[in-house]
Amino acid sequence: DFTSDIPANTLIAFRNNIKDPNFTATVVIIKNSLAKEVSTLDYAKALKQKLSLELIDFKELAAEQMAVKIGGIDNETLITLVEGRDRAQGDLKRYYHRVGVKGSAAYIAVGSYLANEKTDVVETIDRMVKSFEVK
Repeated sequence: DFTSDIPANTLIAFRNNIKDPNFTATVVIIKNSLAKEVSTLDYAKALKQKLSLELIDFKELAAEQMAVKIGGIDNETLITLVEGRDRAQGDLKRYYHRVGVKGSAAYIAVGSYLANEKTDVVETIDRMVKSFEVK
C-alpha cells in the first residue's frame, strides 16, 4: 500500500526526486477493470476523449498510433501527449499516455509534469512511457 494520496488502481509510481512546491513530475502505471472486452486502440481513443472533456484548457499536443507489446505480441495503440489543468486555478500540466489492454484490464502508463518542466525530466518521462509493455 502507498502512504500518500495515490489511487488504489495505481500499480506503481515513480516520482521525480526533485520536489516542486506545486507539483512533482510522476510516472504511474494504472490498472482499470473493464466491464466488457475492448481493443487496446479503442480504449486509448476513449481515454483521449475522456481527457478532452475532463481537463480545463485541454490541448492535444501529439497523438501517434503505434504498437505496444502485450504478452509479447504487438497491438495497436495511441501514445498521446495532452495539456490541461485538473482544476480552474491549477497549474498547466502535460500528460503522456500509453495504453495496453489484456483480458478484462486496461493498463495505462501515465507521465505527468508541469508544462514548463525541465527538458531532462521530460526526456526521462518520455523514455519511460514509450518503453511500457504489458506482460
